[in-house]
Amino acid sequence: MKCILYTIVFGLFFFQTSLAQSTSESEESIATCEDGIQNGDEKEVDCGGEFCEPCIRTAEEMDNITVLAYPNPCASQVSFRCMLGDISSIKLYSADGILLYTSGGINRKDVNIDLSSMESQILLARLDINGRTVQKKIIKM
Repeated sequence: MKCILYTIVFGLFFFQTSLAQSTSESEESIATCEDGIQNGDEKEVDCGGEFCEPCIRTAEEMDNITVLAYPNPCASQVSFRCMLGDISSIKLYSADGILLYTSGGINRKDVNIDLSSMESQILLARLDINGRTVQKKIIKM
């Protein structure tokens, strides 16, 4: 009788432990929209994807869009990295306002542009990011 009782208690203990482990494993694979972590199919931390609310920016956040342009000055290639939102299009203008380069439908945070065929000059880059225009001065050597 004592052996049966130990077997039942031992079995219940392992069942409860394995149930807790499988629950925690399944919770890790699902996006939780309030955990402060970008997981599951979230587009950013706790927003976007199938289960979370869409990622919406306040006007103040949109006014502070940071775009890096590097290397600057550049010889043959310039790269742009947007810290908030995706770059949807880029236009490069000469100092006297002539459109030299245009690219649309990008929708990425990182973009590289080959400038090797351009002469040395100062360029104005206009980037469209989430409906806003950000300008950067580029020095092509």
